[in-house]
Amino acid sequence: MTDSLLDRWAAEGADAHFTGPHELAHKRTEFERRIRRRNLIEYAAGGFVVPVFAWLAWQAARAGEMILTLGWLLGIAGMAVVLTSLYHRASNLPHRPETDCRSHLRSQLEHQRQALASVPRWYLAPLVPGVALVLVGSMLPIALNLGWGVALAGIAVPTAIVVAIFTGIAWLNRRAARFLENEIAELDALA
Repeated sequence: MTDSLLDRWAAEGADAHFTGPHELAHKRTEFERRIRRRNLIEYAAGGFVVPVFAWLAWQAARAGEMILTLGWLLGIAGMAVVLTSLYHRASNLPHRPETDCRSHLRSQLEHQRQALASVPRWYLAPLVPGVALVLVGSMLPIALNLGWGVALAGIAVPTAIVVAIFTGIAWLNRRAARFLENEIAELDALA
Protein backbone atom coordinates (compact mmCIF):
# COMPACT_ATOMS: atom_id res chain seq x y z
CA MET A 1 0.00 0.00 0.00
CA THR A 2 2.14 2.79 -1.28
CA ASP A 3 -0.84 5.08 -2.06
CA SER A 4 -1.48 7.66 0.55
CA LEU A 5 -4.98 8.29 1.79
CA LEU A 6 -4.99 11.66 0.02
CA ASP A 7 -4.04 10.10 -3.35
CA ARG A 8 -6.83 7.51 -3.06
CA TRP A 9 -9.37 10.20 -2.11
CA ALA A 10 -8.32 12.36 -5.09
CA ALA A 11 -8.55 9.40 -7.47
CA GLU A 12 -12.11 8.62 -6.34
CA GLY A 13 -13.26 12.12 -7.26
CA ALA A 14 -11.41 12.29 -10.59
CA ASP A 15 -14.51 11.44 -12.59
CA ALA A 16 -16.80 13.79 -10.65
CA HIS A 17 -18.63 16.44 -12.66
CA PHE A 18 -19.47 19.71 -11.01
CA THR A 19 -21.87 22.26 -12.41
CA GLY A 20 -20.35 25.69 -12.28
CA PRO A 21 -22.24 28.61 -10.75
CA HIS A 22 -22.25 30.47 -14.08
CA GLU A 23 -23.91 27.53 -15.82
CA LEU A 24 -26.62 27.40 -13.12
CA ALA A 25 -27.13 31.16 -13.26
CA HIS A 26 -27.52 31.02 -17.06
CA LYS A 27 -30.02 28.15 -16.80
CA ARG A 28 -31.98 30.05 -14.14
CA THR A 29 -32.03 33.26 -16.17
CA GLU A 30 -33.13 31.46 -19.36
CA PHE A 31 -35.92 29.67 -17.49
CA GLU A 32 -37.11 32.94 -15.94
CA ARG A 33 -37.13 34.60 -19.38
CA ARG A 34 -39.34 31.82 -20.76
CA ILE A 35 -41.76 32.18 -17.83
CA ARG A 36 -41.90 35.96 -18.25
CA ARG A 37 -42.51 35.59 -22.02
CA ARG A 38 -45.24 32.99 -21.46
CA ASN A 39 -46.99 35.20 -18.92
CA LEU A 40 -46.79 38.27 -21.16
CA ILE A 41 -48.44 36.30 -23.97
CA GLU A 42 -51.19 35.21 -21.57
CA TYR A 43 -51.73 38.80 -20.39
CA ALA A 44 -51.88 40.03 -23.99
CA ALA A 45 -54.40 37.31 -24.86
CA GLY A 46 -56.50 38.32 -21.86
CA GLY A 47 -56.22 41.97 -22.91
CA PHE A 48 -57.63 40.98 -26.29
CA VAL A 49 -60.32 38.58 -25.04
CA VAL A 50 -61.86 40.85 -22.40
CA PRO A 51 -62.87 43.64 -24.83
CA VAL A 52 -64.14 41.07 -27.35
CA PHE A 53 -66.25 39.38 -24.66
CA ALA A 54 -67.51 42.81 -23.52
CA TRP A 55 -68.54 43.67 -27.07
CA LEU A 56 -70.29 40.29 -27.46
CA ALA A 57 -72.07 40.78 -24.11
CA TRP A 58 -73.25 44.20 -25.26
CA GLN A 59 -74.49 42.78 -28.56
CA ALA A 60 -76.31 39.94 -26.79
CA ALA A 61 -77.89 42.38 -24.32
CA ARG A 62 -79.09 44.58 -27.19
CA ALA A 63 -80.68 41.49 -28.77
CA GLY A 64 -82.38 40.61 -25.48
CA GLU A 65 -80.38 37.39 -24.98
CA MET A 66 -79.84 37.57 -21.22
CA ILE A 67 -78.37 34.07 -20.78
CA LEU A 68 -75.88 34.75 -23.54
CA THR A 69 -75.10 38.16 -22.03
CA LEU A 70 -74.52 36.58 -18.63
CA GLY A 71 -72.28 33.95 -20.24
CA TRP A 72 -70.04 36.57 -21.84
CA LEU A 73 -69.92 38.56 -18.58
CA LEU A 74 -68.98 35.41 -16.67
CA GLY A 75 -66.30 34.86 -19.32
CA ILE A 76 -64.86 38.27 -18.49
CA ALA A 77 -64.96 37.49 -14.76
CA GLY A 78 -63.37 34.10 -15.41
CA MET A 79 -60.60 35.72 -17.45
CA ALA A 80 -59.95 38.19 -14.60
CA VAL A 81 -59.63 35.26 -12.20
CA VAL A 82 -57.29 33.44 -14.60
CA LEU A 83 -55.02 36.45 -15.09
CA THR A 84 -54.93 37.19 -11.36
CA SER A 85 -54.14 33.55 -10.63
CA LEU A 86 -51.46 33.57 -13.31
CA TYR A 87 -49.79 36.48 -11.55
CA HIS A 88 -49.97 34.88 -8.10
CA ARG A 89 -49.40 31.22 -9.01
CA ALA A 90 -47.15 31.24 -12.05
CA SER A 91 -44.98 34.36 -11.98
CA ASN A 92 -41.25 34.14 -11.38
CA LEU A 93 -40.17 33.94 -7.78
CA PRO A 94 -38.09 36.90 -6.64
CA HIS A 95 -34.39 36.12 -6.43
CA ARG A 96 -33.02 36.70 -2.95
CA PRO A 97 -29.31 37.51 -2.71
CA GLU A 98 -28.86 35.11 0.21
CA THR A 99 -30.11 32.17 -1.90
CA ASP A 100 -27.62 30.36 -4.08
CA CYS A 101 -28.41 29.83 -7.80
CA ARG A 102 -29.07 26.11 -7.47
CA SER A 103 -31.57 26.53 -4.61
CA HIS A 104 -33.32 29.37 -6.40
CA LEU A 105 -33.52 27.43 -9.67
CA ARG A 106 -34.95 24.43 -7.83
CA SER A 107 -37.54 26.64 -6.11
CA GLN A 108 -38.47 28.18 -9.48
CA LEU A 109 -38.83 24.78 -11.11
CA GLU A 110 -40.99 23.48 -8.25
CA HIS A 111 -43.12 26.65 -8.24
CA GLN A 112 -43.80 26.34 -11.96
CA ARG A 113 -44.36 22.58 -11.70
CA GLN A 114 -47.08 23.15 -9.10
CA ALA A 115 -48.68 25.88 -11.23
CA LEU A 116 -48.70 23.69 -14.35
CA ALA A 117 -50.00 20.62 -12.53
CA SER A 118 -52.95 22.59 -11.12
CA VAL A 119 -53.97 24.35 -14.37
CA PRO A 120 -57.37 22.60 -14.52
CA ARG A 121 -58.26 24.13 -11.15
CA TRP A 122 -57.06 27.73 -11.50
CA TYR A 123 -56.89 28.29 -15.27
CA LEU A 124 -59.68 26.23 -16.83
CA ALA A 125 -62.30 26.01 -14.07
CA PRO A 126 -62.95 29.79 -13.87
CA LEU A 127 -63.78 29.80 -17.60
CA VAL A 128 -66.26 26.89 -17.46
CA PRO A 129 -69.35 28.79 -16.19
CA GLY A 130 -69.08 31.44 -18.91
CA VAL A 131 -68.47 28.89 -21.65
CA ALA A 132 -71.37 26.74 -20.43
CA LEU A 133 -73.79 29.68 -20.41
CA VAL A 134 -72.68 30.83 -23.85
CA LEU A 135 -73.32 27.33 -25.19
CA VAL A 136 -76.70 27.08 -23.44
CA GLY A 137 -77.63 30.62 -24.47
CA SER A 138 -76.79 29.77 -28.07
CA MET A 139 -78.84 26.60 -27.93
CA LEU A 140 -82.04 27.95 -26.32
CA PRO A 141 -83.37 29.99 -29.27
CA ILE A 142 -82.87 26.99 -31.55
CA ALA A 143 -84.62 24.71 -29.04
CA LEU A 144 -87.60 27.05 -28.78
CA ASN A 145 -87.96 27.36 -32.56
CA LEU A 146 -86.90 23.95 -33.89
CA GLY A 147 -87.02 21.63 -30.88
CA TRP A 148 -84.57 20.21 -28.39
CA GLY A 149 -83.31 17.44 -30.65
CA VAL A 150 -82.15 19.90 -33.30
CA ALA A 151 -80.71 22.22 -30.65
CA LEU A 152 -78.75 19.45 -28.92
CA ALA A 153 -77.46 18.16 -32.24
CA GLY A 154 -76.41 21.68 -33.20
CA ILE A 155 -74.55 22.29 -29.95
CA ALA A 156 -72.77 18.89 -29.93
CA VAL A 157 -69.89 19.90 -32.21
CA PRO A 158 -69.10 23.24 -30.50
CA THR A 159 -69.28 21.52 -27.10
CA ALA A 160 -66.94 18.76 -28.30
CA ILE A 161 -64.50 21.36 -29.61
CA VAL A 162 -64.49 23.23 -26.29
CA VAL A 163 -64.03 20.00 -24.34
CA ALA A 164 -61.19 18.96 -26.67
CA ILE A 165 -59.46 22.33 -26.28
CA PHE A 166 -59.77 22.28 -22.47
CA THR A 167 -58.59 18.65 -22.35
CA GLY A 168 -55.64 19.49 -24.61
CA ILE A 169 -54.65 22.45 -22.44
CA ALA A 170 -54.83 20.31 -19.30
CA TRP A 171 -52.82 17.50 -20.93
CA LEU A 172 -50.10 19.82 -22.26
CA ASN A 173 -49.69 21.47 -18.88
CA ARG A 174 -49.53 18.12 -17.05
CA ARG A 175 -46.91 17.01 -19.56
CA ALA A 176 -44.89 20.18 -18.92
CA ALA A 177 -45.20 19.57 -15.17
CA ARG A 178 -43.76 16.06 -15.63
CA PHE A 179 -40.89 17.56 -17.65
CA LEU A 180 -40.16 19.94 -14.76
CA GLU A 181 -40.25 17.00 -12.33
CA ASN A 182 -37.44 15.45 -14.37
CA GLU A 183 -35.53 18.74 -14.36
CA ILE A 184 -35.87 18.91 -10.56
CA ALA A 185 -34.64 15.32 -10.22
CA GLU A 186 -31.61 16.09 -12.42
CA LEU A 187 -30.85 19.17 -10.36
CA ASP A 188 -31.21 17.19 -7.12
CA ALA A 189 -28.78 14.59 -8.50
CA LEU A 190 -26.13 17.31 -8.79
CA ALA A 191 -26.26 18.00 -5.05
